[in-house]
Amino acid sequence: ITTNYDALYERAVEETGGERPSVLPWDAAQPGRPWLLKLHGDLEKPESIVLTRRDFVLFDARSRPAGSLLQATLMTKHLLIVGASLEDDNVIRLAMEVDDYLTRNPPTPGVQGTFIPGAQGTFINVTGKFARKELWNKQFHWFVCGGDDTPQRVRQMEIFLDVVAAYAARNAPW
Repeated sequence: ITTNYDALYERAVEETGGERPSVLPWDAAQPGRPWLLKLHGDLEKPESIVLTRRDFVLFDARSRPAGSLLQATLMTKHLLIVGASLEDDNVIRLAMEVDDYLTRNPPTPGVQGTFIPGAQGTFINVTGKFARKELWNKQFHWFVCGGDDTPQRVRQMEIFLDVVAAYAARNAPW
């Protein structure tokens, strides 16, 4: 799930020899094929791009199913958030709605696999704005990359993601 409207992710997947993902909502999701939800539109479809204040205000009316997919993911998966600022009003609202819903409907004690507070996802922070960690600590595990400045923190994030990829990939030499 991305708020980016460029095709860099799709190109990166193709460069690895992988199948280009279905891009939602324009391509149909297919069993066994990866998909990518472009929450804020696609450059190939300029009318779909969420960019202006009006677009953001009308997001829910125009794109509720896309927001619902993000919310379903937050409720059913552990989401790794990379390269986001968590300043997007729509993403904030969607995440807060999930948090409120889960807070009002706590898990049954002793039932395995139920919601764990603070485990909707993990956020990788490279901004150096550590106060944001306190704002989101009930919804997300917060990983602050080390370094004295943004370039150093970004480099630490790149190394971390390379390690994740090395452990996740079984068919690529590292």
